[in-house]
Amino acid sequence: MAHTPNNEPNYVWRFTIVNDRKINAFALPGGFVYINRGVFESADNEAELAGVIAHETAHVVLRHGTSQASKAYIAQAPLSIVGGVLGNSVGSVLAQLGIRFATDSILLKYSRDAEKQADVVGVQVLHDSGYHPIAMVQFFEKIQAESNGRASEFFSDHPNPENRINYVQAEIEKLGGPPANARTDSPDFHAIKNRLMSR
Repeated sequence: MAHTPNNEPNYVWRFTIVNDRKINAFALPGGFVYINRGVFESADNEAELAGVIAHETAHVVLRHGTSQASKAYIAQAPLSIVGGVLGNSVGSVLAQLGIRFATDSILLKYSRDAEKQADVVGVQVLHDSGYHPIAMVQFFEKIQAESNGRASEFFSDHPNPENRINYVQAEIEKLGGPPANARTDSPDFHAIKNRLMSR
């Protein structure tokens, strides 16, 4: 899946499988995308995997990682100042925890907004790449089912799966539905998945 929005910079994409069974993935500035093996193991077809990859590449194209790193640097600077003033007392530890909590809340709120943007652009990437965009919704539904509906949107770095499903479906409708002859699966995907699960 090499298609991304037309205004993207030219990236040399690097995709790495992380040996972790948790269903997760993340991207770093410059085109580095990491997919946990749990995503491969949980995906029923290639389009579901492509949905995760589309979402992560959207983060890179939208420069979310660069923006987040800048915010983290600015937000953490006061912590060292407060720690220096208060020393190593219990009060200083509590103060740092309080400030860190407030700082993380700001960063996580931004992160949820970024996640929504990446979902919307990810649907467009899937559509333009010839995959059925509904696969992204199906994978979100799987995440929701595995969490038994308890996935909390509060203090989380991803929006609630049910909310994601709603706006992803809305974006698919804006695109006029899936592309003609949309792809969902391939023998290559299952060959790689079987090889991975045998290890």
